[in-house]
Amino acid sequence: MALETFDYPDGTSGAAITGATVLNGGFEVQEGQLTGTATGNRLAFNSQYNGIQTLYVKPKQSSTSNAGIFVRATDADNMISCHFRSSDGVVRIEKKVGGASETVVTSNVDGYGFTTPREIKVSHIDEFIKVYIDGNLEATWEDDSGLTGTLSGVRMDSSHYEADNYKYQSTPFPVANPSTTYVQSGKAISATKLGLLLPVHSQMVADGYAEEFWPYVVNGEDVPNWPSAKYPLIMYSSPDHSANDDSGIYVRVYNSELGAMTDGASWEEWQNVSSRTEFSHINKKTCPIFVDYRYKQTETPTVKIVDGTVYMFYHNNGVYVGPNATQNTNLAVSTNGIDFSTDTAKAISYDPRYEQGDGHTGYARVKDNPITKYPYSHLSNATHGGGRSYTGASDAIYGSNDLRAWDELFVIGRGTHTKITDSAPSGWGVTWIYMIHSVEDMIREGAYWRVTFNLRKDIVGDGVAAPYLTIEVLVDNDFYVVSEPNIIAPLGAAGEFDSQEMQNPTRFTYDGTQYCVYKGFSDDDVSSIGLMQLQEVDYDWQIFRTLADKTSVQSFTSSNYAGLTSNTTITQNGEFVNFTIPANGDEAYVKGQSFTPSSSDVNDFVMTRHAKKSGTNTHGIAGFVDDPENVQNGIVLRWPSDSDGNNLLKLELIVDGEVTSYATRKGIGRTSETNEFYTSRQNYGIRVVPNERYAEVLDGRAVIFQVDTLGVDFTQSMVPAVIFKTDGGAEALSEFESMEVVSYSNAERQVADTTAPVVTNNGPATLTLTVGDTYTPDFSTNEGTLNIDNPVDTGTAGTYTVTATATDAAGNVGSATQTVIVEAAQQVNQPPTANAGPDQSVAAATQFTLDGTGSQDTDGTIIEYRWTQTAGDTVTLNLDDPARPTAKSPSKTTAQRLTFQLVTVDDEGAESSPGTVNIDVAAFAVSEMLKLLDTRQWTVVNDGSVQAFEGRSNREAFRFLVTPSDGIQTTAEGYFLFDQPGVHAVEVISTPTSKISSVDDPYMIRGDVIAARIGDLQTDENGNLTLTFVLYVTDDKDGLVMTAKVIEPYQKASYFRKQG
Repeated sequence: MALETFDYPDGTSGAAITGATVLNGGFEVQEGQLTGTATGNRLAFNSQYNGIQTLYVKPKQSSTSNAGIFVRATDADNMISCHFRSSDGVVRIEKKVGGASETVVTSNVDGYGFTTPREIKVSHIDEFIKVYIDGNLEATWEDDSGLTGTLSGVRMDSSHYEADNYKYQSTPFPVANPSTTYVQSGKAISATKLGLLLPVHSQMVADGYAEEFWPYVVNGEDVPNWPSAKYPLIMYSSPDHSANDDSGIYVRVYNSELGAMTDGASWEEWQNVSSRTEFSHINKKTCPIFVDYRYKQTETPTVKIVDGTVYMFYHNNGVYVGPNATQNTNLAVSTNGIDFSTDTAKAISYDPRYEQGDGHTGYARVKDNPITKYPYSHLSNATHGGGRSYTGASDAIYGSNDLRAWDELFVIGRGTHTKITDSAPSGWGVTWIYMIHSVEDMIREGAYWRVTFNLRKDIVGDGVAAPYLTIEVLVDNDFYVVSEPNIIAPLGAAGEFDSQEMQNPTRFTYDGTQYCVYKGFSDDDVSSIGLMQLQEVDYDWQIFRTLADKTSVQSFTSSNYAGLTSNTTITQNGEFVNFTIPANGDEAYVKGQSFTPSSSDVNDFVMTRHAKKSGTNTHGIAGFVDDPENVQNGIVLRWPSDSDGNNLLKLELIVDGEVTSYATRKGIGRTSETNEFYTSRQNYGIRVVPNERYAEVLDGRAVIFQVDTLGVDFTQSMVPAVIFKTDGGAEALSEFESMEVVSYSNAERQVADTTAPVVTNNGPATLTLTVGDTYTPDFSTNEGTLNIDNPVDTGTAGTYTVTATATDAAGNVGSATQTVIVEAAQQVNQPPTANAGPDQSVAAATQFTLDGTGSQDTDGTIIEYRWTQTAGDTVTLNLDDPARPTAKSPSKTTAQRLTFQLVTVDDEGAESSPGTVNIDVAAFAVSEMLKLLDTRQWTVVNDGSVQAFEGRSNREAFRFLVTPSDGIQTTAEGYFLFDQPGVHAVEVISTPTSKISSVDDPYMIRGDVIAARIGDLQTDENGNLTLTFVLYVTDDKDGLVMTAKVIEPYQKASYFRKQG
């Protein structure tokens, strides 16, 4: 830079000023100030096409004439003029080509006073002309003049102004060499819009809400006890911010029996289906299904299902964090997807007294952590800040191991990098920003991660996000964006339901296809839910910042700050480094080690959790400087004092002591703030790309401001430093968690080969052999050398595992296995042998037992005994014990032989040859029958009612149980058989003179039944009919009384006499 101070004797003309040329009018020096002597005065200096010019102008009076700087001039008729007028503070940019002038930009300086000296600065870099008044950007124009001149100088249209200290670009800036953009071929999401799926939930409308927000779909099969066969999907949602403090979570379910999932008529609202049988296990039957009444509002549900527990993250308003009420992320849990109870208040939270932002969290998205550098099971992104230009609408990444306690990892501010925002649709007339939307959608893509962001209008607190659409970008492991975006789907055309917003997209998979629901918003402010079908397609990603070869050049923390140099006291305070700022207003600094920025393609100066800590009027700079004790060159961010007019950090480019200042989008708290405090710890940085002559301001991991570094010389040695002072008259403190310098290369990042060789078992997974067989492993690999560990011994029965491995050039190992079972040789099954036991001799009418227990199976087990009678009167075998069945021998007056055959069956179905056994049954000794029967007890049995009708031959049936029954022929139930050998007759007697006999009535004896015609009997003198049964066997003449009046029990009959 060249500096002209106009330090000449009074009366020196403009033409006499060293290096100056008068293009028009005239100038002279008075008291070291330059003033015009005519009209249309133009004084030129040899300068550069690109540069920065600065001039101090003092109006002598209120004037409608102009004063300022012209650039890119060749003569008085060809130049670009940037000037203001003292009468009203109007600022203009004017192009003059071939003598024809045109005003291209007009603006006004706020609060202008004509007597105040002004610094006018003009930056003319490539196509952009920018005019600053007292450091504030007042006018910008994209140069279309075609002018190529290199003269610049002072414009004074009259003598109403004085000028001093003209600094102009006398040497060219370092040449800017754009970094290579690399192409990484991979995959990206392409969307097909399926249209409007659902209007606003009817219960929301009934509850007074106009907009539905944050649709979130989960698979019913993941929810315990959910009837997913019929209702495979659940959709949660909520109203947007509303004056109704009791907003809550609403639900729909997809009923697969009603039609396709893409048909809105197939989605039923919870209050209409909850009483069905399938949901009898769920208590909550109405919408909203959940309201956290502890706070205002319950909204933005995100669901994560782990080990049978349904975790729902949502956010409330009115949650107290520190002294103030704000919005925070809370947690509710369920075991059925509907009945939720609060679990952890403030699951994701931070205190704005100590951390940047206003305490607002919410809109959480949760994913199992795929990045090993973070020691957590789960990651989440959630809102961080909100509501004001310097704290609103940023995000942060959090980590957790139990979904309940979350640690903040880093902030991701509202990005403005032109490589992203230049892809925004045209015609909206808004400032575009981009923000991370969801870590849930993270997918590995080569050396980076593919993540969903949103591209939207920059808003502050009014809630109107339009325009708003969804994009994908690539980020590195630190979540820095490295690629140009893939716009997943465009906004709808004018008049369509999603012409303004495609907000809150949530992906889900159904029936093997990936879909996405989102909130649509139309031109006429109507909210609805839209549906897209997603597919991965081949895509060439444009990598504009590779951030390869990351190296921590120097890092200073509370556990490692010995390398810091300071002119003040440095102490450790827990996890922070503190340094003291003296009360006398002197600057206190801490600095790192010297390094040369140009030695690396990219250099980051990163401050983590840096705060004033104490001292409201503490202010200063942080960044790269040449000498903290006398900064002449560097690039820094300036912290404002609490008494400054705004909160924004300013980026300062310092060249030979000349400061070019830019207001950034990064702000800090002030004592007057009721949300973010002046003690809040800030996360910020500066990224310098020397070759590109380029710098970026970082808010956490987001680029929020970009600028040409102009003449900053990055080939000289610099140090990272923080330089603070206080205007408060009291000692103050500043603290930080870490100060770090990180370098990268712009080389193409090589994707590490982590793909293992594919080893294939060409045979069955399990192979069964017999001892003596041969075995040859059959494996193959797509790369590397195959090694096979084969322990199989086909001579020994057993189970063996054969393992084949292959190692590729990168050291990745692939493997495959085969299980080999060697079995002993199979022997031919031998049938069992049947042994029916020894022959037996038994008495008539007695129980005998057959015995097959002597049967054998030498190579197995007998599972069945088949007995067949082949000779003699048929008897019934009791097979409760099939190896030893029992039977009762027949009773005949002649002896007989019973023959039985036994066949046994083994556990393989083989049958034995039959074995036989003879049972010789003795003849029944009729002569002994009376003696045998006389020792037994008799019990008469009939149907329970005995009736006799005088003069009628009605029959009543009687049977007699004999106990015990051995040696006597009875039925299987033990009833005496009256037609067996030896029975002569049966009598039934009612009086000494009234009886009936089977001798007279041959039909009276029927097997085990006495069918007596008792109507032929007479009653006794009292009119009673009492029956006595007498049995006559062999040649006995007296008879055996089976029952009588004096022998219990006896049978008494009802007697019915004839009438008339």
